[in-house]
Amino acid sequence: MPRYHVYRFPGRKPFSATRSLRQEWRICAHLHPRGFPVAEPLELVETAAGPVLVSRFLPGEPAGLDGGQVGELLARLHDTPVPPRLAPVDHDGYPVAEAIGRRLSRRWEQLRAYLPDLPEAPSVERATAALAPVGRAAVLLHLDLRADNLLTEHGRITGWVDWTCAMVGHPGAELARLSEYAQLPENGLRERDVLAGYRGRAALPVLEPALEPWSGWTPYSCSASSSSPTRPTRPGRSGSGGGSRN
Repeated sequence: MPRYHVYRFPGRKPFSATRSLRQEWRICAHLHPRGFPVAEPLELVETAAGPVLVSRFLPGEPAGLDGGQVGELLARLHDTPVPPRLAPVDHDGYPVAEAIGRRLSRRWEQLRAYLPDLPEAPSVERATAALAPVGRAAVLLHLDLRADNLLTEHGRITGWVDWTCAMVGHPGAELARLSEYAQLPENGLRERDVLAGYRGRAALPVLEPALEPWSGWTPYSCSASSSSPTRPTRPGRSGSGGGSRN
């Protein structure tokens, strides 16, 4: 009996679903021959209902993640050359630090529409300057690492899907996003185990000390106070937090 997975992505203004699927194709075509558990792309088909990327089947289900394997996989990714001429959709046409700074400022203002007592967001210029260290390394980042995007079978990771959030920047940004995602049980991640797996293959990436006050940043979350950024709230810790991607 034929087996298949279907993933639907409607696109994101101003970028079409076709452009996002072409990015998925380019990244997977780059990583698959290097031994990563990504779907080998076969054909991008334009249909009346929209574009369809056809890839080889990946076995497994999104359940039962081994954090050590996840960490090792991340370390391998960060040690792999970036696909040639990749221009990630989520950069919005800007260098990575400015793309993130613009998104942080915009989404913080969206939060203020619901929480008017929040302080003003940092300006795009201030955020971009503070996040400059994120652009001083150029590795491929997945930035949507969670159970829904990792397939497992017999205790092994057999599939890594959904590269629409990928960026090129400092690997410390990936671990910042991991730290945020690990707070949600449904994401199936234990941060401690993932970091141990990463360390088993490579040293943990370290961002410049100037970025430490912004260490609560992730590409889709915001943290700020009237005078300086603060870390997002974690269980059992004080602080102020932002909102994540919807």
